[in-house]
Amino acid sequence: MFASNYFRYYFLFFLLTGVFSAIGQNEVLVTPVISPPYSPYLADYQNQTIIILQNTTADQLSIKLTGRIEGDNGYLIFTKPEYFPSTPILLAPFEMRTLIVATDASDFLDFDNLETNVPGSVQRNIITTGMLPEGNYSFCVEAREFIGTRLLSASAPAGCVPVFISYPDPPAIISPECSASLENNLPVISWTPPIGNTQDALIVYDLYVVPLQENENPFEAMDRAYSYLAGNPIIFRDIQEPVYVWQPYDIPLEQGRTYAVQVVARDLLERVIFNNNGRSPVCTFRLEEGLTLGESGNELESINNFNFPTSSISGQLLYRFPGRGQEVSSSDQSLQITNTQIVDINQDVLNQAMDYKQPIIINPYPVNPNNAIPLANKTIKLVRDIIYELPHKAGEAPEFISPRYGNIAGGAVPAHPLNPLLLSSDGFGVGQVLAVTQTDEQGNYNFNYIQVDSLLDIGFYTEGLGTAYSGGDNSGVIDATAGGQIIINDVSYNSFEYIGCYEVLRIIVESPYYCSPDLAVIIQPNQDLQLPPLVSLVKAYNLNVTTKSSSDQIQQATAGSILKGIKVEVLRGLNDPVIYDVPENEGQNLGETEIIPPGFSFRILSSGETGQQGNVLFQNLVKHPISTSGKYLLRASSKASNTPYSYVTTVNSYPEGNGIEYSNQPNTTPYVHGNGLMPMDPILGFNNMHIFNSEYEVPTFNTEIIMEPDHPVVFGRVKHGVIGLPDVVIELRKNGQLIKSELSGPDGYFEFNPLESGHGYQLFCYRYGYAETIHPPDPFSLEMGTFKDFQEIQMVPLASVFGYVVNESGEPVLADVRIEDSPWYPTELVNST
Repeated sequence: MFASNYFRYYFLFFLLTGVFSAIGQNEVLVTPVISPPYSPYLADYQNQTIIILQNTTADQLSIKLTGRIEGDNGYLIFTKPEYFPSTPILLAPFEMRTLIVATDASDFLDFDNLETNVPGSVQRNIITTGMLPEGNYSFCVEAREFIGTRLLSASAPAGCVPVFISYPDPPAIISPECSASLENNLPVISWTPPIGNTQDALIVYDLYVVPLQENENPFEAMDRAYSYLAGNPIIFRDIQEPVYVWQPYDIPLEQGRTYAVQVVARDLLERVIFNNNGRSPVCTFRLEEGLTLGESGNELESINNFNFPTSSISGQLLYRFPGRGQEVSSSDQSLQITNTQIVDINQDVLNQAMDYKQPIIINPYPVNPNNAIPLANKTIKLVRDIIYELPHKAGEAPEFISPRYGNIAGGAVPAHPLNPLLLSSDGFGVGQVLAVTQTDEQGNYNFNYIQVDSLLDIGFYTEGLGTAYSGGDNSGVIDATAGGQIIINDVSYNSFEYIGCYEVLRIIVESPYYCSPDLAVIIQPNQDLQLPPLVSLVKAYNLNVTTKSSSDQIQQATAGSILKGIKVEVLRGLNDPVIYDVPENEGQNLGETEIIPPGFSFRILSSGETGQQGNVLFQNLVKHPISTSGKYLLRASSKASNTPYSYVTTVNSYPEGNGIEYSNQPNTTPYVHGNGLMPMDPILGFNNMHIFNSEYEVPTFNTEIIMEPDHPVVFGRVKHGVIGLPDVVIELRKNGQLIKSELSGPDGYFEFNPLESGHGYQLFCYRYGYAETIHPPDPFSLEMGTFKDFQEIQMVPLASVFGYVVNESGEPVLADVRIEDSPWYPTELVNST
């Protein structure tokens, strides 16, 4: 199994559970320990599993661990019989040792030490989800002697533990009953909670209600609504209780119409995955003819001819790597009302936009679209957001920040006085997904969505601020602490001053490899907006690679020192599961491919040579989220460069672990939280790091490649003057004894490889017409890792030839004369008289 298969099978062993021991006459007792419950996520177990080893003999034991995983689904993974770790586990007489699997004993679980019958399709699914399939598994760990394969612990079934992995079942609709006829325009829809292990989950529900056409299949209609938001579904997101009561201000239901209904359970912490993606069975109900009183007590009118207000936003989405070309476009306006100059946003401007149906475009961090590449076939979403306007001088472009998604103008995001109601779907709908679409091959997109209300100029939440607000005529103002009226416009808070707060729409790119544009728009119902081309920056990173010599043997370079002049290449396997998602022009975009035995194809992305400090910097590598399999191969070679060393070509993978961790600090964005990435989005339900262009800072990671010294190499060139001499017999002797012999090539080059280290080496050069040459005069030594380069071995002609050149009349002429491949010599004019 080659390194291009990045499936780290050793995570599977983290599902070991309970305590079990190998007992009897065995020399070693093996006790893996892990606490339930049994999460299907492999990464959850990485830092939780320990193995307790006990030597039951009076002798010191040198052991290694092997393992086996077998499921009732037929999947089998086991340590290779020829597995031989670099160092043994030494157990003193009667010693009890506790090992942490992730740090102390992971070699026997490493992917290149395992064999498996798991089919490729299942492997890809595990790689994508980070989860094991449902099933009954038997997990076993054994202790064997370090030299050899003799079993020192009890064999299976001892040392094994059964674990059952199952996913919770989705909810089921309780009311209304399936196929029921309702006489109330404000139905109560309820459902059962999920059935199964949902410990440590934070469960919310999405309710889908889809109006059906006559004779339309409700299951097909619901699938289209769930997958593509087709059929004008009515969606209520992030319901915290298993019930929803239709409200008078909700989109009214049409009398005489049949509706399909489905509820979808989700875990905001993304620790629990449900069967059928959490989707309940589909039910239908019909709303009868005739008027009834809703719960509000207000009489409802018939809405048979209700027209939904629709809007559309279209444009083209491109991408580029940070730093490739001019990023910030000087020609783009940061704020514009369509076809007008930059202006401040105020109520007059908003009223003008609403009255004349002119959408407002806010783009404080425009990225130049020139030479950018279409972002093709990517899912994008249109969501609601709130932004604050910061004070600015008259005539200058205003700055904005987004308290929810981060600073859309770049820089630190201050604490904000936003009303908590605004952060839920019960307030102004911040985070509400209005539409989902996919870009085409050219990056073009079109959002067609229902927008039933206008985007508003809203104020601030002043609870706890006291009188610490300024500006505007706030006489008689009722703030958010009194009845939910939020109309204060200007406010100072924690040394930050804000002069406006607005509802906007923003485009979110649903991909872990791209940032989202900073664009925000204000558009009203029944408006259509064509946006200029937008650019998403790739979440790229820099990788600083340092090459060093190994520290465990005598060699040409100082043990453990840096190696300069090493050629380092970045490669990606063409069978890497992420190859279809990452940008094709990552790295230096060399566009070269290579087949490496035993037949795996790789794309060469970048190439460079280490400098005086032994390092080379690679840019535009793609940042992967945690639990992603995509890795690079780093190949370091001394033989493909001008280095004075001879070291074994080394191939490492990067990242070495389970992915690049963004940060472990909760006060940064983004950061790692358990198995997921934060900040989580309780409204949108994403957890895949939505970052805007202005928020992203290109990080630089560091890694080392340790290279082992190869056998010495002697390389050189034989010349006469500046001309290389071919067909020179070159003998390499050690203490006078002939070791190897060869002829120099057409340009005088030769190479002896491989050689043994030692002392007393000399080169003897012979060629007809030239004096014998010994180089160097004094014997030299060769050590492991030595690359001896003799580029200036000069040979002196031994014989001489004389004569003269005349023309057809016998008169001397000036000419250049050479014999065979010797240097050219000019003739001289001689006075014959």
